[in-house]
Amino acid sequence: MQPISVSLEPAATQRCLALDAMRGFVMLALCWGLLARGPLSQQSATRTFAEQFRHVSWEGLVFWDLIQPAFWFVVGATLPFALARRLERGATFGQNLRHASARALKLILLGQILICLGAGRYRFDPRETLTQLAVSYFLCFLLFHLRFRWQAAAAALMMTVNWGLYVLFPGSSGPLSPTDNIGTLIDRAVFGLSTGGSWVTINFLGSTVNMLVGVWTGVLLMGQRPHAEKLKILAAAAAASLALALVLTPLNPPMQKIWTASYTFWGAGYVLPVVAVFFWLFDIEGYRKPTFPLVVVGMNSIFIYMLSQALGSWIDKSLGVFTGRFQFLGPLGAISQACAVVVVMWCVCYWLYRRR
Repeated sequence: MQPISVSLEPAATQRCLALDAMRGFVMLALCWGLLARGPLSQQSATRTFAEQFRHVSWEGLVFWDLIQPAFWFVVGATLPFALARRLERGATFGQNLRHASARALKLILLGQILICLGAGRYRFDPRETLTQLAVSYFLCFLLFHLRFRWQAAAAALMMTVNWGLYVLFPGSSGPLSPTDNIGTLIDRAVFGLSTGGSWVTINFLGSTVNMLVGVWTGVLLMGQRPHAEKLKILAAAAAASLALALVLTPLNPPMQKIWTASYTFWGAGYVLPVVAVFFWLFDIEGYRKPTFPLVVVGMNSIFIYMLSQALGSWIDKSLGVFTGRFQFLGPLGAISQACAVVVVMWCVCYWLYRRR
């Protein structure tokens, strides 16, 4: 394998505030949406808004469908920074491989713990979010050690294979059949899962590409190019991603549950402009104070995800005893209650942040 071609200058290995802030923003949006969407959907005035925080049933996009590719992207973008720091401390490829393997296994373990807690019994489900994140992370770690042209070829191959499987083995209503597509059939045969119309394990073929786009963005941001040039490249990449998404959508519609190629490009096309804005504001213009609440969460992103999944409802219920769920505010009560719960979660993250 080729050595990682990133600069090890001190300026290159320092943290990128835009990425830490972006990661925090994504996780806060996730936690708030999980808490608020139920109560908001019960109010006629906020029902339409609440739909932006629920996944579409099969085809299409809402705000909630962009959370996962955004988080995959940011995890990928931080990978070059983390590896550069480890190399600077003298870590070898073997040591980095063991580190990446251990991190992936920890993510899988945490994901399966959440699955078991939710089911109330032991159950293995490879489709769980952190498990899928672990697979994409480990693949990106390996791919990052290849030359860029091979990374790009691998990304194209994964998207082609992903779509090709559905075309070559169509279900009863075509390649995108919700109940018996090839992804569902694989999960049924290999893992004994029989939930049609849901996420599939082979999602990692598409999600890894989203993370790989993040890796390339991280290399760009930590490089020595002028800031203005970096912003132009990010803008051009966003425009190209959205254009490809539009071209592919008629034949390959956006679907998160099977992570189609168009969905991959929609995800990249929406997150790249946000990263560019964050990079301009926080790393170029130097507006660092506004990043603090986001960085606190961004530095503890997996923790707050676990906290929201395992104890979010309990915190919400317990806090509601004292807030009365802000019912006196009418439709705004659900929003206020969700904000209050997120503040409690943020305080726990801050406690961890202070203790590094």
